[in-house]
Amino acid sequence: MYEEQIQAVIRAHKMLHETGKDVLDNSLIVLRADSGNYIVRVRNRFQNDLDAMQIFVVNRDGITADGKKIDLDLRFFVDVKMLERYDWMNCVVNSTMKYSTIWNQSEVALPPLSTIHAKYFFGEVPVSAPINYTRGDSFVDVVSQEVLEVLRYGNPKKCRGMFVPKVDTIIWGESLDEAVELALALESLAEHAWEVAKESNGCMRYLPYALVDEVYREYHKE
Repeated sequence: MYEEQIQAVIRAHKMLHETGKDVLDNSLIVLRADSGNYIVRVRNRFQNDLDAMQIFVVNRDGITADGKKIDLDLRFFVDVKMLERYDWMNCVVNSTMKYSTIWNQSEVALPPLSTIHAKYFFGEVPVSAPINYTRGDSFVDVVSQEVLEVLRYGNPKKCRGMFVPKVDTIIWGESLDEAVELALALESLAEHAWEVAKESNGCMRYLPYALVDEVYREYHKE
């Protein structure tokens, strides 16, 4: 029933690993399978074999159709909260690619430095407030609160990505293909911005808002 979607998720993980150089192979993809079910990969911590992926179809609580509870990455439950909030959102990618992770550690938004940026993301890619996580807190509740706060006051349809400092880089889309494309685009943009920041000692010149708006509208035919 879900075989085609499962194979698409496997191909997407391989693309992030190979094209995006996700050397740790720790990116997470959560794809809405149908109403109430999600397709997600479970990574074997002791086996880095992309040809032996474990892919499951689970409900929001991580339980399969036959009642088996799957030991899922906690990021899955944060992603599900996003997917439940926005009906148009069908896939979330949690990126651990090199430069997306490096920029995440800077705790600043990713500015629009080129027209390429403006094609994929409208304005800067936002950053959440630092996660104040202490012993006894629920990781899922604390991170979800910050993520949904950014989405609430931002424009999640036009800028489909964000940084959660020291926790995650999150990208989303209306389809698996779109979310993966944006994740790879964000990796390239983060690499470019990081190099520019180093060469300019942090004195980067952003694209004018009017140009960002024009390029984005032209690319998306608005």
